[in-house]
Amino acid sequence: WAGDTCDIYDDKFPPLFIQHEFEIFVDEGEDEGRVLMMLSATDDDRDMTCAGADNCPCADIQYYLTTDENNFRIDSNTGDLYLSEGAELIAGKRYELVVMARNPHLNHYEDQCDIVIIVKGSDAPLARARRA
Repeated sequence: WAGDTCDIYDDKFPPLFIQHEFEIFVDEGEDEGRVLMMLSATDDDRDMTCAGADNCPCADIQYYLTTDENNFRIDSNTGDLYLSEGAELIAGKRYELVVMARNPHLNHYEDQCDIVIIVKGSDAPLARARRA
């Protein structure tokens, strides 16, 4: 916020994902509602614009999926990616998701994270970073 009475919304920085690409391996029979991964973005407005204040609307972050995929959902407040209730995963299939982090007050301030989910057997690791 800016101005003599702090009444002017002053968002200077977009939210940013720390990492922009992931591959996740899940089992075909994975439990519904299970958190597959926790995505996280940061916004420099918290420290630079709001001087570290707890209540900083300029640094609010909302997460959402841009891909139309019914097998997965994301918590818009926490960035937790879940397997949806009733999900039907197919062994060997790759699901490609795009997650956006945005400031809900200014929709043009956003960042993107790409996630590839590969359905495997239960002995595969759950997640690893993709190297660009």
